[in-house]
Amino acid sequence: MTGVWKKIYEQNYAKSLDHRSFYFKQAEKKQLLPKTMVLECRERAEARRQLEPGLLRCLPLGAPPPRLIHADADAKP
Repeated sequence: MTGVWKKIYEQNYAKSLDHRSFYFKQAEKKQLLPKTMVLECRERAEARRQLEPGLLRCLPLGAPPPRLIHADADAKP
């Protein structure tokens, strides 16, 4: 066996073990579509809104997040 064919056989051996690669690539391609990513972001944002309903309503649109200041009595100014 020549060196070229040996190299090709070695490369193809790993591919032959992975008989589900077609389905994996197909599912990955669907998941990486911009439409799918936007839909996933919207779903997660909606789920977050349902978990924290009061937080988003109290802030005006475009306002910076509130700065929380912790006053420690022992700390020196």
